[in-house]
Amino acid sequence: MEKRVFGYMPDGMPIWEYVLKSDSITAAVITYGAILRVLEVKGLDIIGGYDTLDEFLADDDPFQGAIIGRVCNRTKEGRFSLNGKDYQLTINNGRHHLHGGTGGFFSRVWTVDEADDTHVTLSRTSPDGEEGYPANLFVKVTYALCGDCMRITYDAVADGDTPINLTNHAFYNLSGTGAGTVFDHTAWIAADRYTAIDGENIPTGETPCVSGTPFDFRTEKRIGRDLSEALKSYDHNFIFADAPIEEICGLSLPHVATFKGKAVTMDVYTTSPCAQLYTGAFLSGPLSFKGGRPKQKYGAFCFETQLPPDGIHHGVAPLRAGEHFRATTVYRYHYIPS
Repeated sequence: MEKRVFGYMPDGMPIWEYVLKSDSITAAVITYGAILRVLEVKGLDIIGGYDTLDEFLADDDPFQGAIIGRVCNRTKEGRFSLNGKDYQLTINNGRHHLHGGTGGFFSRVWTVDEADDTHVTLSRTSPDGEEGYPANLFVKVTYALCGDCMRITYDAVADGDTPINLTNHAFYNLSGTGAGTVFDHTAWIAADRYTAIDGENIPTGETPCVSGTPFDFRTEKRIGRDLSEALKSYDHNFIFADAPIEEICGLSLPHVATFKGKAVTMDVYTTSPCAQLYTGAFLSGPLSFKGGRPKQKYGAFCFETQLPPDGIHHGVAPLRAGEHFRATTVYRYHYIPS
């Protein structure tokens, strides 16, 4: 197993990088943010991220490749009531709370519990009151390679009731990191509904049918085909339905999506009921991706498997004390010979 110091936090704490390898995949994970920093398929890197820790710390878009929690996506006005008590979360997205707040899991140093050539398990305890959330929450995440697949497994348990919604925020370009926009990628998504949002990207509570809308990916199409002045890009939650069950990495999981670039095809399998498709409308800034490759608007996409967004306001039960939150997502990568 390859392990090295990737950099040092401002207080001097070392950040470690672990390199995982299978026959066709190389992945690198750092202890800052439990970030997936490198993902190479047959030697081609297909995710965003940076060469140095200082760049991760300086990024105005700090979610590159990170584990997101305690609650991913947006929470309206950062407010909710639970067990008769009102809570106020950190506000970091206009009037709202996004991706766990300014000190979300993406910005925390994780502990490595175990690691070998093909997997690494990281954990942290999110203390009661962190970013405004109730209860102490213990979280464990495992990245594992299995042949042409990468599996991410999430497990969390709290000593009190709390909202939770965990995901990974890797930015993909399946033609290679920095290889232009992703609007020419094709996508198939087994979703018959999507989550309607208002002008601040907050769920309205409606889940319209995708039929006859730009959100219909039930037949494979270019990601950019149905975009227009009215809908310039995607940042929407897709709700899975009728996804075929397949055997993958020793598991039986719904096959919920397939994305294709010029170099790599990515199949997605998950226990999660939905996922956020984000096509990088806010990717910009002075930083470049690894190796000086362009970080440009629409230059990467995310497919963040998750529970319904803003679920605390839309009928999603919180994690109860002593119960486990568990989720698994598997990504299968196929290299397309040129």
